[in-house]
Amino acid sequence: PMASLTPESILTIIYTSGTTGRPKGVVLTHANMLYEGDCVEEVDVVRTSDVQLLFLPLAHVFAKVLEVSWYSVGYVMAFAESMQTIKENLAETRPSIMCGVPRVFEKFYSAVVDQGMSAEGVRKKLFQEALAMSVKNGEAEEAGRSLSLVDELKWKALKKLVFSKIAAGLGERLGGRMRIMLSGGAPLSKKINWFFRDAGLTIVEGFGMSETSPVTHVNPLLGQRKEGSVGIPVSDTDARIVDIDDPTKEVPVGEEGELVVRGPQIMAGYWNRQDETDKTIINGWLHTGDLATVDEDGYFYIVGRKKDMINASGFKVFPDEVDEVLGSHPKILEAATIGVPDECRTETVKSFVVLQPGQSMTRDEVRDFCKEELAPYKVPFEVEFLDELPRSSVMKVLRRELRDREIEKQKAGGA
Repeated sequence: PMASLTPESILTIIYTSGTTGRPKGVVLTHANMLYEGDCVEEVDVVRTSDVQLLFLPLAHVFAKVLEVSWYSVGYVMAFAESMQTIKENLAETRPSIMCGVPRVFEKFYSAVVDQGMSAEGVRKKLFQEALAMSVKNGEAEEAGRSLSLVDELKWKALKKLVFSKIAAGLGERLGGRMRIMLSGGAPLSKKINWFFRDAGLTIVEGFGMSETSPVTHVNPLLGQRKEGSVGIPVSDTDARIVDIDDPTKEVPVGEEGELVVRGPQIMAGYWNRQDETDKTIINGWLHTGDLATVDEDGYFYIVGRKKDMINASGFKVFPDEVDEVLGSHPKILEAATIGVPDECRTETVKSFVVLQPGQSMTRDEVRDFCKEELAPYKVPFEVEFLDELPRSSVMKVLRRELRDREIEKQKAGGA
């Protein structure tokens, strides 16, 4: 009966995606979700005048908290018919706010790039130059330096000639009145974030997981936003970076370690898996399994999953770092890097690369580009080109599937 319900009563059980192992049932309480609803109101992400188009699977924890925000704030929520009808649904509902995983924004980016690359002559050349300058300008801002006078003039001209048209076309593609977009679930490529920003559209990145109901971090809407960062902890939430081998030790600013969090959004535990709960929540701190850093301003950066870390001859290689570098190449749409078992090196770094439509590259070209940006031990030794990367139902890249394929190849080769 309703009278027996308390804030600690079970509201829902969300199953993890299983990208790194067997899915587990995450027990979330009424208190967990009520807190998340309060957070949405507090940060003023949505307003009563907003219209949101929801196309995430309704069983996904991100979709759950959006539904709670819908109840809390009282805006209009439209539900997409399917992923295949998003274009039509955007035109029909004309949303002002959109929340999604990086893959969604990658698809919009790819559609614009595909259209731009289909142009001919000078128009195609200007489009390519604009994409390259967007990245160059973003990298300069990130490093705290200015563009050269020549590049500054060039960038100003390209924004007027190319990005003004991209902004108009992309804005219309998104329904014509998009105010803000939120991305979570996985790191969003800086290249894509800068592209949307230069097209006049704001993407706010945050961090969370099923075990945290899900939000723990978000970039401030009204304060400083840092591309590539998941932002700062939301209210009443503590976060710190601890040593991978000794979680009782907090690492210095800028040093990589495991992200641990505590707060009112932490799950009650895993359904019928007390052993896993005890491994994950230690002294009130939830160990996320995500490797991260924090800067001097308190902004957190996700480096990768602890289970995905590659051991290359004793050196630690974080796949997301390699993928970010690969994704910054103008010919590359996306990439996924894994560690392949190797008798000599323990693991060999291998990258799976998806190229932009109409582009071509060789293994050596990919490796040479990485050599300019990465330490030698992080450069992919093997490169394989794919038409698309394997993904889960919530569009997360399945590195485990890629790794399993490689192990099967090795077994077949040694048979």
